[in-house]
Amino acid sequence: MPKNYLLIYSEQLATEIELLCQSIKAPSNTLFQIRKSSSSIYANIREAQYAH
Repeated sequence: MPKNYLLIYSEQLATEIELLCQSIKAPSNTLFQIRKSSSSIYANIREAQYAH
């Protein structure tokens, strides 16, 4: 089965953004929105790949 690079890279993006958010000081609402956006990218791609 071929590798799905879009899924791999979107998961890496979400992980790296989470680590970045942990290291910066910003209002919690701002960090929440950034985390939510990055994890949403991964979730949407994953759902598109394995839709029921």
